[in-house]
Amino acid sequence: MDIKNIEEFLLTVGTDTDMNVKNEEGNTVLMWAVDIEQKDEVELLLTNSADVNLRDKDGNTAFILAANNGHKDIVKLLKKNNYIRLIVYSVVFLVIVTLIMRMIMVSSF
Repeated sequence: MDIKNIEEFLLTVGTDTDMNVKNEEGNTVLMWAVDIEQKDEVELLLTNSADVNLRDKDGNTAFILAANNGHKDIVKLLKKNNYIRLIVYSVVFLVIVTLIMRMIMVSSF
């Protein structure tokens, strides 16, 4: 498949495709979008569950690539997205712990 840009990739594979697939270098589509400073595509990929924490063969994440290339707007976008995910995971964790505690309390009576 000869893909020349990210929009073409997304139109070809569709947004229901795993956005975290890596190429032979270990790069994801998100890393590609970050590398060529495509902020709109980065936002679209993040909306479609692209993982900001995946690493390429050199150990770089999308965040590291953005920072190393001086893409300040993309760095902010990636940080914001990662914080939102952490908050959601924290809330889910607290809900699960609360439910377990309630189950323990009910079963002990």
